[in-house]
Amino acid sequence: MLRIVLVYAAFAALWIFLSDFALVLLVRDTVALTGLAMIKGTLFILVTAGLLYLLIRGDARRIARIDQARRDSEARFRSYVQSAPVAVLVFDRAGRCVDFNPAAVQLLGYTVEQMGRESLVDPRAAEEGSRPGLQELARQVTQGNTEGELSVLRPDGRSVWVSLQATGLNDTLRLVFCQDVTARRQAAMASEATLQLLRICNQAGGTRELLRELTGYFQRISGCEAVGVRLRQGEDFPYYETRGFPAEFVLLENSLCAVGPDGKLVRDCEGHPVMECMCGNILCGRFDPEKSFFTSNGSFWSSATTELLTGTTEKERLARTRNRCNSAGYESVALMPLRTRERTIGLFQFNDHRRGRFTAENVTFLEGLVNYTAIALSKLETERELRESGEFSRQVIESAAEGVVVLGRDLRYLTWNPFMEKLTGLPASSVLGRSPDELFPFLRNAGALERAQRALAGETPLPVEVPFEIPRTGRRGWTVNTYAPLRNASGQISGVIGTVRDITEGRQAEEALRETTRRLELAMASDNLGTWVWDIDSDILNVDDRVLELFGQEREIFGGRLADWERALHPEDREATLAGLRAALPQDRDFQLEYRIVRPDAQVRSIRTNGLVIRNAAGRALRAIGLIKDVTAEKDLEDRLRQAQKMESVGRLAGGVAHDFNNMLQVIGSYVELVLQRTDPSQPAHQYLLQVQKAAQRSSDLTGQLLAFARKQAVSPRVLDLNESVAGMLRMLQRLIGEDVELAWIPGLDAGRVRMDPSQLDQVLANLAVNARDAIAGPGKLSIRTSAATVDQEAALRDPDAVPGDYVLLSVSDDGCGMDRETISHLFEPFFTTKELGKGTGLGLATVYGIVHQNNGFITVESSPGRGSTFRIFLPRLSGPPTEGSAVEQVPLRGSETVLLVEDEASILELGKMLLEELGYQVLAAGGAMEALELAERNPQPIHLLLTDVVMPRMNGPELASRLALLRPWMRCLYMSGYAEGLADRGLSREMNYLRKPFTMTDLSRKVREVLDRRD
Repeated sequence: MLRIVLVYAAFAALWIFLSDFALVLLVRDTVALTGLAMIKGTLFILVTAGLLYLLIRGDARRIARIDQARRDSEARFRSYVQSAPVAVLVFDRAGRCVDFNPAAVQLLGYTVEQMGRESLVDPRAAEEGSRPGLQELARQVTQGNTEGELSVLRPDGRSVWVSLQATGLNDTLRLVFCQDVTARRQAAMASEATLQLLRICNQAGGTRELLRELTGYFQRISGCEAVGVRLRQGEDFPYYETRGFPAEFVLLENSLCAVGPDGKLVRDCEGHPVMECMCGNILCGRFDPEKSFFTSNGSFWSSATTELLTGTTEKERLARTRNRCNSAGYESVALMPLRTRERTIGLFQFNDHRRGRFTAENVTFLEGLVNYTAIALSKLETERELRESGEFSRQVIESAAEGVVVLGRDLRYLTWNPFMEKLTGLPASSVLGRSPDELFPFLRNAGALERAQRALAGETPLPVEVPFEIPRTGRRGWTVNTYAPLRNASGQISGVIGTVRDITEGRQAEEALRETTRRLELAMASDNLGTWVWDIDSDILNVDDRVLELFGQEREIFGGRLADWERALHPEDREATLAGLRAALPQDRDFQLEYRIVRPDAQVRSIRTNGLVIRNAAGRALRAIGLIKDVTAEKDLEDRLRQAQKMESVGRLAGGVAHDFNNMLQVIGSYVELVLQRTDPSQPAHQYLLQVQKAAQRSSDLTGQLLAFARKQAVSPRVLDLNESVAGMLRMLQRLIGEDVELAWIPGLDAGRVRMDPSQLDQVLANLAVNARDAIAGPGKLSIRTSAATVDQEAALRDPDAVPGDYVLLSVSDDGCGMDRETISHLFEPFFTTKELGKGTGLGLATVYGIVHQNNGFITVESSPGRGSTFRIFLPRLSGPPTEGSAVEQVPLRGSETVLLVEDEASILELGKMLLEELGYQVLAAGGAMEALELAERNPQPIHLLLTDVVMPRMNGPELASRLALLRPWMRCLYMSGYAEGLADRGLSREMNYLRKPFTMTDLSRKVREVLDRRD
């Protein structure tokens, strides 16, 4: 503006002066001069107005440009302030925040509306730290504080530390810069707290002192009224150290294990004690990090336990807490686990009656300190274990029954235990610090020093035997030295540890053993016994040639270790045999092992080993020696004997069952026969009864097979020409096996005669033929041969049923599927069958076995899968002529004589009485021998026939007959039985007056008449 005034004044002065001067010079006329002066004035006004306009317009443009630049500068500055990470605020004198940037909103936690309200300085909020953050800043500014750090409270309740810098904008406004320094302050506090914690841990002399100091330290740093620590003690976690807790509270809360009504600990399904309360949940790892009161590290915290419990269900409260902390008035509670090596060893507990003592930040901070504490406890435990381990190692080395030496990296002795002093006669003081070469040159000669050097290089060389002689002490003998690398805690090799075992006595025992072995070999050569010697320490197994031959091994292939012997053991016997060997080693007596081996050619042999353990003077086992014998043949004979005994037992059982069945079938068959006689054949009932009779007959046949197997079938043997008898059955056998199977009959010349029931021979051939047909299952060949055979003493040893003598050999061979050894071992057992369900009873071959043995013969089987089977039946050979048979017409014969019927089975007694009376006889029935004697004594009438069972309680049939013969000398006697053993055991033959059960009415009538009508 001044510039415009000056320009205008200069122009006006110049115009006036120049225009007036020009007019005076040019115009002399006064009137004209006046007119020109007016024109000049007007022109001056116009020119100066234009000039003034131009000056003002230029100046206005310049001012506009300056103002725009100022506004642009202010906008840029505001954008800088708005985007600055530092909080920027402007306060007026009243403490009102008149301007602020977003960083201030974020730092202080207010909304934009809250930041712009009226003065936030509250004079009533005098307690430091209780003012909200914006009020505290306003207070600091209005009091003239220009810099510093202070803690302010955000509306969300979180405290933050800020750095403050203030400056005046003018007389009324103050510019304030604030920055969040909470992380730095907390890091500094954490660092200081950690350093203090580490000092406590390093200065503590033990667990008790450490935890006593730490509970006080945690009480100070957390500001809590009470701090306690629980540590594992057995299965519980009682308080180990407490600060600030009432004694009564500690007593009530000391144990966490739940106790049942019986006073015993309550345990879970895995046998662990059940831990109660929230402490138990933390110790057992039962926490849910999704819950606000749990941390991811497994800690629990609450600044208001009453509100926490109010917000949970009764079920949740019972599962999580015993409520004792809350009942004691503690509102702020924190529980933090102590974990070492993935194992919880205890927890720290922080309690305070005041609310709001914990935040997520200080809980995390305390968790870090507790973790450091766990590490310190683990370190103390490790140090204690190391001390104990070191002491244990020292005691082990001092008391070791072997020499223990330690060599440093320079291969000089660092350890020389008492055993080495005793062995060498050299005290440790004369050995430590010196080298083996200096003291014991023989170690290098024996290769022991070279092995020590290899151990120092990290290898583990094999043991070495060392002969030693120490001139200084006169000690001499043999040792076995072993060397291994000695490593420090970091795994680096720090030296060599060696063991020295005195084997002098063992060497001396070896010499004695060699002499004993030489003599033993001479004694065993005649019995084909093998010898073995096992050095227990070196695991070297020496065997002689006889053992190698038995095992089927070449000496070049046999490894000479116990493992080579183990590999030859049968898989099924390996575990038991090795267990027996281990059990024998500590015992002071001879031992015997029986096992099977599998030779390289797959042969299985049974072995018996007798052994003896040789010990030194201290009782330590040095060697085991023994004999080996092949007992395969002996075991086979034992197996056959056991099989024969088993078959005998099964036979007795089968015979007893069949005997009872016979009695029942006797009743069934006889009653059916009586009813059939009284019914018209045209009636349906007659046909039904015929079917019942057939079923009874089939059952009787089955019972006969069982009795035949049991060798208790009542039979009528005759002298038979075996060739004639077999030839007579060929047509029937061909029908049995079918046309697809070729039947070859090869009779031997003068094969001989045998004594047996013809029906039994038929049964044997039929069963063997059917068995062969089923084994062939298609086209094939069945061969039957006979020949004379003699079994000598040696051959009889191969079968426990065989007796030396002359036999007729009946061989039945087929080219069917054959059988394995397992099947053959069960072949003659009753009800054993390889056929499908419903296609065999399993009694065919059992019956053959029983018949053969009932006739004093024996049977052998030869078979293998895919190569058919051969059954060889040996029957005693006779020299007499064959017995002729006779046919009897099956017509019932009647009589009128008196018969004394004696039977202990009531149903058969009643049946027999009825049948005899049906035939016209007078019957006196007795249920036993004693009752029969009474009837004979009481009845004066003559008794023509005694019909009695053979087997009865108290007195059997033959004994009864002998007693009655004194009273009735002319009385005939007829025995009845379905049990062959009942005859043979009582000295009766089947050719005597004998009626076989079960019998028909016709059989009974014929036999009674035969006995009564006989003239003798």
